[in-house]
Amino acid sequence: MSPSRSRTRTCRNQESWSSHKCPGSGAEAAAWLSASALAPDEIDTIDQLFLLRHHGDWLHLPQIPEIAAALPAAERTGKWHLMRADSAMAAFNCVRARLNHEPGHASDCLCAAQRIAKGTWQKMRHRLAELRPGLAPSLPPDVRMPSWRNPPRTVRVGTVAK
Repeated sequence: MSPSRSRTRTCRNQESWSSHKCPGSGAEAAAWLSASALAPDEIDTIDQLFLLRHHGDWLHLPQIPEIAAALPAAERTGKWHLMRADSAMAAFNCVRARLNHEPGHASDCLCAAQRIAKGTWQKMRHRLAELRPGLAPSLPPDVRMPSWRNPPRTVRVGTVAK
């Protein structure tokens, strides 16, 4: 299982699956598990960095810096928002509220997310270099399972009446 390009919930085993090849059969899995020295299956879920792309009237789902840094040039257009939040959806909801000009979000809002930077991809890249100097870009396959629980990849913003 590869991590998704977009984040909507915390992925606790992100480190294990992204750095190791998943075995096929049960016997292969048992052999792989006994031969592999896996680190504890934990990631810090507090104050994570997320990037959100706003292109035209569309806001894209949050992405972690490793994935955003590996995107092709065609997917780096528009304005970007670099957010610090405990969850991807907290970052998404804050940016969406700001773009929709919702009350309380005009300047520094009291959301559970903090905007670190806003601007072009170049600006985000420079800011990420300061915050995460050892950032290793990684672009998983763009695969998504159909489900009623998966939010759409983009949401129209800025069209809400004031």
